[in-house]
Amino acid sequence: SIYYANSIENVNAGSGDDTITCSSVSNVINCGAGADSIVGIATGDTINAGDGNDGFSPTNTSFTLIDGGAGSDTLYLYHGYVANSSGNLSGYVDLRTFTDAQLTNIENIDISIDGVATSLIVTKDSINNLEGTTFDVDGDGDQDNVVYITASTNDKILIFPDQGWAYAGSNSTYYFYSIDNNQTWFAWNKTAGNILYIFNSGSPRPVPDDYSDTNPDNDTIPIGPIDDDGSIPDPTTPDGEDNP
Repeated sequence: SIYYANSIENVNAGSGDDTITCSSVSNVINCGAGADSIVGIATGDTINAGDGNDGFSPTNTSFTLIDGGAGSDTLYLYHGYVANSSGNLSGYVDLRTFTDAQLTNIENIDISIDGVATSLIVTKDSINNLEGTTFDVDGDGDQDNVVYITASTNDKILIFPDQGWAYAGSNSTYYFYSIDNNQTWFAWNKTAGNILYIFNSGSPRPVPDDYSDTNPDNDTIPIGPIDDDGSIPDPTTPDGEDNP
């Protein structure tokens, strides 16, 4: 383990399972193989994780790069430290605040770790920016992009009604939602909370079956209720390791 008190800004880690806490200055962290954990990622930090199932805990949105590398890698996001597009810190984590250049090779998001109710704002572009797990989810012969989201019962996912997200099926652990002709997906663990719409007024509302709003920009999307149909297989990552 390497901690910020050591005042080391640049780290080249070996093949073990390392825990690295970034210092308050800009850090360049190059991890080797192994299940590494990098915490305190902040302004100007660059993380190249390499092989292994790694975890990343940023403290703001001003880091330069988190590259998960190979393996099944997880981005841990905490209640209220990332502002949404309106600058609101009250329990929202907005994936749109991260740019495409900042995040790559991230297969999983975890908003459950602090035990505080968190609402995660998800869009098609923000999911694609992560470049998550790629496999044929729906059996149509095309490779699909999937990000797995782990949350607690008090957490929520917020989606925009005009984007066209729809419930697509489930496996033993996750419910799956898709968009863009079933090319972009996120998976939401079955023990988590609700999926809500964000309406143009900015007020989230629950998504019942075939719900529509009087606002013409809010389309009808049949996203619930959810049946445990087991229609989607449990995939493996390209290196043969099970996804969470």
